[in-house]
Amino acid sequence: MPSCISRETLRSRLRYFLWQRPATRDQISIVLEALRDVGPSAIFGGLLRDLCLLGSRNFHSDVDIVVDSQSLYDIERRLFKWKPAKNRFGGYRFSVGKQAFDVWALDNTWAFQHGHVTKSDFSTLPLTTFFNWDAVAYCIDDGRIICSDNYFADLSEKIIDVNLQENPNPIGAVVRTLRMAAIHHPLFSRRLIIHMNTMLKIFHPLEIVTAEQKSYARPMLSAPYLEEIAKKIFNLASRELYSPTRLTPHQLALPL
Repeated sequence: MPSCISRETLRSRLRYFLWQRPATRDQISIVLEALRDVGPSAIFGGLLRDLCLLGSRNFHSDVDIVVDSQSLYDIERRLFKWKPAKNRFGGYRFSVGKQAFDVWALDNTWAFQHGHVTKSDFSTLPLTTFFNWDAVAYCIDDGRIICSDNYFADLSEKIIDVNLQENPNPIGAVVRTLRMAAIHHPLFSRRLIIHMNTMLKIFHPLEIVTAEQKSYARPMLSAPYLEEIAKKIFNLASRELYSPTRLTPHQLALPL
């Protein structure tokens, strides 16, 4: 599995993925071109993370695009031909071919609107994500990659942490954490273990299973597995001394 260890590696993979790879080049470039006159745009989060961790051949994420524009009407008008569905956060979801997109206005980013991050611009956009792995943005106009100083080191060492605990979908964050654990086998920070220990006391395993089934075409979780993993996380959270810890392969043996 390829591992992105630097800003330059990500930039090289982005160049290939956006402008040279036939399977994605036309789908993404046509959307970026449609939004060009609305305002500056940035690709955000999952696409960049997966290019780092998986490379372009194994990319299967949605493409998140954030537009610095005050006019939702202009954004919607430019996306109209793809029949976008408006979500509860004011963004738009649609597909071009087989590629799914989420597009929203910068100021509509949930953490900005609710005051968890006060300065709303592309430089602070990475501060708004739940995971540190998603905390990266690529500005289309000038090619800047915006992330923390330790972003690439965390990815290379596969340390996953809470970036911003407040989020609009707590149970969705639990599902994503457990799925990322199964797919990427990361090292969990103490902060993420503590957060998951709290969340697994709030949400019943069946609630988590149902939430995953509603959001993913290929569910991975089961109630017995969640009951077992809750015990493992509780034990980790109870340790006085803690360094980033990987759940063992046995613990990640999800039902087929």
